Amino acid sequence: MKGLCLLSGGIDSIISAYLVKKTGIKVDFLHFRVFENNRNEEEKIKSLAKKIGGKIFFASHKKMLLEFQKKCETKFTCVFCKKTMLIVADGFAKKNMYDFIITGDNLGQVASQTLKNMKFISQGIETPILRPLLGLDKQEIIDIAKKIGTYELSIKHALPCPFLPKRIVTKVNEKKYAKEIKKIDFKKMVNESLDTIEEISR
Repeated sequence: MKGLCLLSGGIDSIISAYLVKKTGIKVDFLHFRVFENNRNEEEKIKSLAKKIGGKIFFASHKKMLLEFQKKCETKFTCVFCKKTMLIVADGFAKKNMYDFIITGDNLGQVASQTLKNMKFISQGIETPILRPLLGLDKQEIIDIAKKIGTYELSIKHALPCPFLPKRIVTKVNEKKYAKEIKKIDFKKMVNESLDTIEEISR
């Protein structure tokens, strides 16, 4: 069996990959670029993945977020970001025979990780989603990161998300979200994002 981990470069997602790999499941990585030509970010992703082992894939994400924030209510940005990442990952996982998608979701830490938002974000995703960190608090995650040597890498060159809105939806209104999505060519953007996915060598 093999899983596809959505690797952000932060503390959490690499720990999810580590915990899943401990069970004997092969793990590869998919990173969504929100910065253009950021060599530090790319090298950090490579270094984190190397700690666990597995292939590394990169996908473009900036164009989708720019289009959404230009035409839609920005308060939905975090939900849109995570939902589109899962949709793209789902398409890639099915095409490449991955059994699971692995995320670093940790309940309540950020807007997309409330129970209601996670339920909504997961709707329509056919590949099973593993969230190994839901039962851990932040300090427990940090302790594991320090133990396996990923903590210092994760906090190095850490940049705030450039698309983080001033107001964030913690309990998404599905009807309002659906109305916003109609303002963009969502299907086209998902297909374009899938086409950008490339394997990066270490």
